[in-house]
Amino acid sequence: MTVHEAAATARRLLRPAMGDDTDACARWLVMAALDTDLTGYAARMREPMPPGQYALLKDMVARCARGEPLQHVLGWWEFDGLRLRTDRRALIPRPETEGLVRKALELTVGRRPLGVIDIGCGTGCVGLAFAAHRPDADVTLCDMSGEALELAAENAARLGIPVRLLRADMSRPLPGAPYGLIVSNPPYIPSGEIDVLAPVVRDYEPRIALDGGPDGLSAYRALAARFRDSLAPGGWIVLEVGEGQADAVCALLAPGSIGMERQKDLAGTLRVVAARRALKEG
Repeated sequence: MTVHEAAATARRLLRPAMGDDTDACARWLVMAALDTDLTGYAARMREPMPPGQYALLKDMVARCARGEPLQHVLGWWEFDGLRLRTDRRALIPRPETEGLVRKALELTVGRRPLGVIDIGCGTGCVGLAFAAHRPDADVTLCDMSGEALELAAENAARLGIPVRLLRADMSRPLPGAPYGLIVSNPPYIPSGEIDVLAPVVRDYEPRIALDGGPDGLSAYRALAARFRDSLAPGGWIVLEVGEGQADAVCALLAPGSIGMERQKDLAGTLRVVAARRALKEG
């Protein structure tokens, strides 16, 4: 069996579960089995598929066909150029969240020194990507889940990006405050909608990272209640929001803020909301 034939078999087995994503999924799995990149994959299409690599491919295909996320099967996913370990301990990094990093970088250009905290860090994707772009910043990865924080620590260590680690939530003032930048991709799915999410999300990603309370805004209320205690005057809080939530989140952040910014994702959805703390209260 050639690599081309192995890929065709993978596509056939994956199609019922993957639909439009079948071709991309099969390609990723074959590249992972062969431990190669896209160039190597294309160059080896007519070569025999080694038996050991084919056995590995069959196992990975079976896992994806049963509904396991591709990112968990691979054990990693790329975010803003960083290869991050991914598993059940945290949300899979998604491309729309890269916009959160870009907006945070834009709003803090030239600000030094800069203390940053990524609240609800999960894999650490946002804070680590920011730190990779701004090695002069003092970045803290914060999560209330010990398992998520362990995963973030593993990613930071493997990438060699120095960060602080903090297990906490917004119920109390944050140690290390005030920060010049608070960034967060909090849970924002309304509780009643979680059970109807696609199984690949509902059954494999931690509910605590999805469940935003009855209206999806519980985490934003907590952030809004505490951000002025934890954010330096003139600092920014930059948040990812769910579809249709931007107005409500802006209203929550408005007291004590000057300047509000919004940013759409590539699909045209308002995805990021940012507010600047007033330089003086009152």
